[in-house]
Amino acid sequence: MANVTQDDVVVNNSYELGTRSEKFVGKFIEAAITLNGAGSGLVDEKIPAEVLGLTKIWEVSNGLLDDGGTSIIVAAPNADGSEILLRDDSTNAAFSYTGELKINVRGY
Repeated sequence: MANVTQDDVVVNNSYELGTRSEKFVGKFIEAAITLNGAGSGLVDEKIPAEVLGLTKIWEVSNGLLDDGGTSIIVAAPNADGSEILLRDDSTNAAFSYTGELKINVRGY
């Protein structure tokens, strides 16, 4: 099990979010993240905001995990927005996965 690093992330699409006055307010990112036992938020199983080039995460889509099959994974930012947490459907607890996770993230 290991924390996700920038080498594990491929950004497929990204754009800046702005207001009507064209001020920068955040970023939208479509990414593919290679997980090697990460997602639970434990000490060595994190998906930190920094690997996506963000300081804080506001919102995360559910993810599509290619782990030999295809699974839909419920994802959310942690309380302070510093990382992405993934949920185990059977227990509703944070859980670590292995495989490629396709996910959309908003933050700054």
